[in-house]
Amino acid sequence: MDQQTIPMTAERWVHLKRIFEAVQSRPLAERAGAIRALANGDQELELAAKDLLAADESAGAFLQTPAADLHRPLAKERVPCLTPGNVISKRFEILRFLNRGGMGDVYEAWDTELKDRIALKTIRSHIAQDSRVIERFKREVKQARGISHSNVCRVYDLVCHRQTAGEQIWFLTMELLEGQTLLERLRQHGPLKPSIALKLIEQIVAGLAAAHDLGIVHRDFKSSNVMLVETGVGQTRAVVTDFGLALDVSSARAGPPEPAGQGTPAYMAPEQRRNAQIGVAADQYALGIVICEMLTGVRPIRLDSTEPERGCAVQMPQYPLQPRWKAVISRCLQVDPRDRFPSVRDALLALNPGPHVTVWQASAMAGVIIAAVSTAVFISNGNPSRLTGVDQLTPATDLSEGPSLSRDGKVVAYSSDRAEDGNLDIWIQQLPAGRRIRLTSDPAEDEDPSVAPDGGSVVFRSERSGGGLYLIDANGGSERFLAAKGRNPRFSPDGKSIVYWTGDEDPTIASGRLFVLGLSGQTATRLVADFVDARMPVWSPDGRSILFSGCRAGHAMPACSEWWVASLDGHTVHNTGALSQLAQEQIYPVGGIGGWYNDYVLFSGRKGPATSVWRLKLPPRELRPFDKPEQLSSGDARETDPSLADNGTLAFARLDGALHVWRLSHVTDPANVLASRVTEDAAIDLYPYVSPNGRWLAFSRGPGDYRDIWVKDLQSGIESKFLSSTLPTLSPIIDGSGEMVVFEERATNVPSIFAMRRNAPAKKLCTGCSDPTGWFDEGRTVFYREGLPSEIKLADLKTGKTHTVLAQSGASLGEANWSPANQHLLFTVSKGESKQVFAVRLPKSTGSVAGKWIPITSSSEWSDRPRWSGDGKYIFYLSTRDGFSCLWGQKFDPDTGEISGSPFAVKHYHNVRTSVGIITRRSFNLSVAGDAVYLNVGEESSTVWTGSLNRQMELPVPTWRP
Repeated sequence: MDQQTIPMTAERWVHLKRIFEAVQSRPLAERAGAIRALANGDQELELAAKDLLAADESAGAFLQTPAADLHRPLAKERVPCLTPGNVISKRFEILRFLNRGGMGDVYEAWDTELKDRIALKTIRSHIAQDSRVIERFKREVKQARGISHSNVCRVYDLVCHRQTAGEQIWFLTMELLEGQTLLERLRQHGPLKPSIALKLIEQIVAGLAAAHDLGIVHRDFKSSNVMLVETGVGQTRAVVTDFGLALDVSSARAGPPEPAGQGTPAYMAPEQRRNAQIGVAADQYALGIVICEMLTGVRPIRLDSTEPERGCAVQMPQYPLQPRWKAVISRCLQVDPRDRFPSVRDALLALNPGPHVTVWQASAMAGVIIAAVSTAVFISNGNPSRLTGVDQLTPATDLSEGPSLSRDGKVVAYSSDRAEDGNLDIWIQQLPAGRRIRLTSDPAEDEDPSVAPDGGSVVFRSERSGGGLYLIDANGGSERFLAAKGRNPRFSPDGKSIVYWTGDEDPTIASGRLFVLGLSGQTATRLVADFVDARMPVWSPDGRSILFSGCRAGHAMPACSEWWVASLDGHTVHNTGALSQLAQEQIYPVGGIGGWYNDYVLFSGRKGPATSVWRLKLPPRELRPFDKPEQLSSGDARETDPSLADNGTLAFARLDGALHVWRLSHVTDPANVLASRVTEDAAIDLYPYVSPNGRWLAFSRGPGDYRDIWVKDLQSGIESKFLSSTLPTLSPIIDGSGEMVVFEERATNVPSIFAMRRNAPAKKLCTGCSDPTGWFDEGRTVFYREGLPSEIKLADLKTGKTHTVLAQSGASLGEANWSPANQHLLFTVSKGESKQVFAVRLPKSTGSVAGKWIPITSSSEWSDRPRWSGDGKYIFYLSTRDGFSCLWGQKFDPDTGEISGSPFAVKHYHNVRTSVGIITRRSFNLSVAGDAVYLNVGEESSTVWTGSLNRQMELPVPTWRP
């Protein structure tokens, strides 16, 4: 039967369409019997109905083609027309078959021009023969291209490919959405909880509103045209797809109206079925159907024969719905469009009534939404409420972080990509709900703002021109350059100076230096020059001292780090002991210090799996902690970057993120690099290392600090846990047998290196040592670093003996990677804010370096994680040479021992939402086997929130805000 064709006359098509409409809304268990009864013994018609129902989720416009167009046979195409490896139109390489729908097949493909994976959707040959169908798809491309929104599927192009036999294949290229449709989710798991449904509806409304703002009516919105994509940050992204039937109502059009029945019958508004004038309210009707599906699992019953002129067009299912949900659905499904909500945004507002509602406002560009989430009270670990009036300030559709408040709490600055997806700029706005003003627009990342106490200006870090600090007026204008390489700038209480630091962001590398800079033209002054590391400074409440995280002396970072207070004149430096006390409470600060407000230090800290905003009593007169730290925020997500104003307003960022391991194949040929995800687990995956033979991948996985070591067999795809640990485990490296792993473990922040065979006890190699980076003699000797500043050493796994390979006075060396193919060692040299890659000859026969150090990267750029290709002819490394953390390559001539040609970009990560740049330096790694690079890529979502400190806490009113 699969290879036959079904004669489809106009009469049989009408019969088939009636069967489809009658059965479509029925439960799955009842469909087969209903189809059999309605087909009246016509087995071919019964089979056709089952096929059409199975393809319903991707056959949006198929059933609406007029019957006269389908007199020709309906082909039963079963075999995919394309196979993996096919390259069509000299551009798209087919990777795998994904799905089959009524219109055609869907494949994952590699776009050699965009250098990215895409979805390629073919159009069945017997459908593509109709020129009107092709025109319909051309319209889909045109309509979808005009809508730029994260909740609308991006459609790239419509292409016709002529095969060697002369046959034409029409296909669409579009954004690759990996997930399932909303309809599939409902069929598999049943109705959704209202709280979960609301989160999806918010996004669906955002996508539809973006189209409506441009005068575009979807006309075929339904649950099978909503893709649910797991973002990897603990959230689901809902994406509206298939604009093939979209109608532009932004301007009047002459000529006869389009044929009746355009849309999917079960979701069509009454005016669509009557072929009356169509507006955006038609999509709202379909939205009402979808909301009903989400909450009940079934569609409402349409009142076709007795449909009134006014009132509800359907009969609601017998299901216990909350009154507000039932009222919203009922209004969306009114017969007269004038009786529905004025817009889909108003329907969303009605779902959360009362004084504290989720507010949606259209932006001037494309209906980008601002979600001010309902007021809530945060309760932490059973303690009394710390914050009240907690509201989401920035929408989830943007990536916003690093808030900084003015002293009076009326102005907040933060970094956000709301103007350009993935590109962070500095924004400022009046509170509580003032207009957002974009202050910067450089393509490089602008982040970490500090607003002046009076709210009149903002200082920030930018990655442009190698990275540095800039100052800009709060009303906009040109930026003023302040200091090269500066990080985490903070205004003084009087607004006349800033404090900042320079150095490597990796907290295990002793490189931080503190500076104070007057803004009236003074030269920057370095503080605490005798410290091997000093970073993350904030001002004391009176502006006379600086609180910072620093290490004066020791053997390993961050074990030697503490919070210190230094006077501006340099005469006094005091160890507060705060970090030691926090460690006793198992609280570990995350990021910089939030600020010092009278007797309290505000910071973000991790305790167990939760990262929250905390305060620690540290009176400036005593300079030692009093009482236990107190948790202020909920810790429901990763809560960072706290900022406090005089009126008790607290701003902070809530981050959700995921880290997975990716493989970049063909990296020696930049034009054909192929990126693919290697790990998919919901937990975060860190420190990937691939064995030299390319067989085994080792990495750390788990929540918080307590991560296990996992190994993946890259041939079979099987993952297995190698080591369960109750301590932080970092930097695992594995040999070619898959049986030996060397890793770092930290007890009370002190690092040690262990070697372990599978199912055998671990053997400690050294204490105070860290970061095993690769093999010298595989399975026998391993490179690592030790000391302050660090040296590169080798450890013998059998004897436990160690010796120094490389050292340089005043510099930290690390990231050793040796090539057996060319007998050279790669390594990094860190001096202050500079990090440079070098190579040196290291023959295996002697085990000692020979000859001069060969500079691989320039001292003017920051570069890290250098790795050899399998043949020793290429070097791959991370660099910020273009203002972003991207992967670069460099040819190397083993015979001459010199680099060849210029560096080339292997993979750009310019979108901060999915990037290696958002990963902390200590969590990132890249590893190479042959011509494939393995690295962990971060996916991040962040929003800015505000709240008020509960006055029952008796928190003294702060006297300033950095």
